[in-house]
Amino acid sequence: MYIIIHEPQGKTILTDLPTQDAEQQTESKNSNPLSAIGQTSTYPSDKVNIIYGENIDQLFKKYIADKIIIEAAGGMIFNHENKLLLIFRKGMWDMPKGKLDEGESIEECALREVTEETGLSTLTIEHKIQITYHTYYIGNQLILKPSHWFKMKFSGNEILIPQSEEDITEIKWVNEEEAIQLLPSMYASVEEMVKSYFLGVQ
Repeated sequence: MYIIIHEPQGKTILTDLPTQDAEQQTESKNSNPLSAIGQTSTYPSDKVNIIYGENIDQLFKKYIADKIIIEAAGGMIFNHENKLLLIFRKGMWDMPKGKLDEGESIEECALREVTEETGLSTLTIEHKIQITYHTYYIGNQLILKPSHWFKMKFSGNEILIPQSEEDITEIKWVNEEEAIQLLPSMYASVEEMVKSYFLGVQ
């Protein structure tokens, strides 16, 4: 098993896999050739830090010990033409998501955030896809944001309305060819999800 955490300087991979299995899994998932894995190995050219341990839960607890956790949820939304919904925020293509409010479930958060950021309300959650992790700074404090992603189906006819308060300036449905063209301007975690769950790239 492994956990990929996207960071401002690159990414950290926490893994309990034997060296050979870890190399194969991470190469497949990230298209990123990795050398032999030691206890902690940093590869400046790829900006990848691999931390190996026998217990992935203990590795994760140690990693988050000095960080504030902010839970979030969002949707990978498809319409009847099997097009994927993308939003343009702060110069990057993204998918709608946002912070978990007190008292709501992670599924409620995902649906609320998608509706707020896109104007769509005729949505059905099909299943949970995965959790992505990324870090960022607020002042000097390092924040870890686990984002819970759900595959959603849109079946209505609402008009797309970008939530300007969240710096969203454009929303559009894209087919596979259009998604490929936009990959270079996607956040790393979103790019990986689009490749895995929309383009079928392993």
